[in-house]
Amino acid sequence: MGQPDLSAVVVTWNDASYVIGVVSSLLEQQFGVEDGRRGTLEIIVVDNHSAEEHARLLEWLPAGITVIRTEKNLGYGGAANRGFDAARGRYVSVLNPDMRFLPGALQALLTPLFEDPNVGATGPKFWWDDERRFMMPPNDDPTFGFLLLSRFGQVIAALGRLHKRRWLREAVKYWSSAEPRSMSVLCGACIVFRREVLEQVGGFDPGYFLYYDDADWARRARRAGHRLLYVPQAEVVHYYNQSPKANPGRSAYASEARFYGKHYGGLGRVGFAVVDRVAAFCAARRVPAPPPGIISLGQPEKPPLLQIDGCQPQGGMLIEVSHHWTFLPAAGALLDGDEFQVPRSIWERLQPGWYYARLVDLATLEPLRIWSWQKV
Repeated sequence: MGQPDLSAVVVTWNDASYVIGVVSSLLEQQFGVEDGRRGTLEIIVVDNHSAEEHARLLEWLPAGITVIRTEKNLGYGGAANRGFDAARGRYVSVLNPDMRFLPGALQALLTPLFEDPNVGATGPKFWWDDERRFMMPPNDDPTFGFLLLSRFGQVIAALGRLHKRRWLREAVKYWSSAEPRSMSVLCGACIVFRREVLEQVGGFDPGYFLYYDDADWARRARRAGHRLLYVPQAEVVHYYNQSPKANPGRSAYASEARFYGKHYGGLGRVGFAVVDRVAAFCAARRVPAPPPGIISLGQPEKPPLLQIDGCQPQGGMLIEVSHHWTFLPAAGALLDGDEFQVPRSIWERLQPGWYYARLVDLATLEPLRIWSWQKV
């Protein structure tokens, strides 16, 4: 058997039903390669020590798909590395299970790698819903400036506004981009790597159990001179936050601390600890208040309809949806018209809790209207 053109590594933990879906969408993909022939695909599923009932479901995967079962939960990066070690493809991708590839996505992700040797990895446009209304936010580059603004922006209103404005400016560029653009970080939910770059830079750092493994890899790849490319023509639906996660708060904090210590040395470790503790101290004594004028939609039993008539934007309009009134981060939908219906596919997946939506003038990045509701 010859070398596959692309190896797709799917990492799963207790979400076998999603694996079956993403594998089906991968098998429907068709792509050509540099010499004009039809590309070949290898699929590797890494079962990251799932419960037995989930592991048994993987037996229903089509023939020809490799399933690797780990002896313990290695975290996302560690499990992905296990798949990378087994992958034989000229190009290698890593995937979350809770997604669906839309037609032409693999071709769009591979073409820049064929055409430009400076491109080390590519990533797609992520939709939050099957209706393709809401786009997922870009990944943040965790610089020290970002750390300061994100922490102290939660307790100092002026810094919070500055942080949100900077974040939103970059997010709008990302959401409205029609052509591929370089990024500091690609989302680890779906990345396609050039094999030689993966071999040079290495895989994910297994010290990150969850989160920051993609930011760490991106930092190493860019330092080695490789370009990371966001390809909006490659579209996937990412059923975000549907895969189960173990202790996400604890894992996120530990990974964040590891990132700053690893990339900024002793100063990074001390600086992160000081910033985090001082910000937490301030937050415990000064709880920021939400902005005035939020329109409460109560506890709706169906997807809320957002009335946007009467607003007079200077440019286009954007709807953001977030679990917090700071809208950091937020999913975004570009729109027109006098009303906006939250897609049912999103509504049905929302966990119980409070949610916020905000209408933004794209010309000024100023909010025009804010709504809130509680999902019960």
